Amino acid sequence: MRRLPITLRLTVAFAAAMLLVLLSAALFVALRLRADLDDQINNNLRARNAAALNAYREGTNLAAVAVEDPEESFVQLAKVDQTVQGPHGPVSGAIVVDELGVTGAHSQKTLAPGYGEFLTADGPDLEAMAVTVPADAQPGGVPLEIRKALTAAWGTLEYVRAEDWPTAGESVARTARQVAALDHRQQPPR
Repeated sequence: MRRLPITLRLTVAFAAAMLLVLLSAALFVALRLRADLDDQINNNLRARNAAALNAYREGTNLAAVAVEDPEESFVQLAKVDQTVQGPHGPVSGAIVVDELGVTGAHSQKTLAPGYGEFLTADGPDLEAMAVTVPADAQPGGVPLEIRKALTAAWGTLEYVRAEDWPTAGESVARTARQVAALDHRQQPPR
């Protein structure tokens, strides 16, 4: 390092010092933001808990408790340590919760380890889903046919953006054929 010119040594030293300062500032901001978010979540949960407790004491329907987001709901644990049928056999350790939506409707939700929200039943309506990558996901990634259909869909959007309507129409037809071909293929087990 002694053979390097003084300007280069000073530049490297300054860059290293600035990197240290920037990393320290980023760490401080990240930790501070995390603490603020944790405090905000805790305060919101305490406020919702107090509102729900007051509604319960007054005999008010919990669905009538004011919530900030129309998608919010209250959930009560109904069953634990359940075994449910997964795509590749039984999945143990699932829980069942009773969700009380803001409309006052109840729905049973099954949450399974590795699957997230596995099953939702609300009267005659049934939603089967996995919102996380299943623990027993099959290897190999996304099939080529799906990747081609997705690429064609993005291409269609680009043609529309460029206002190339004839090519966009052809692209829509091509994408529709690819998706229709997927419908006739063997689908993963559910």
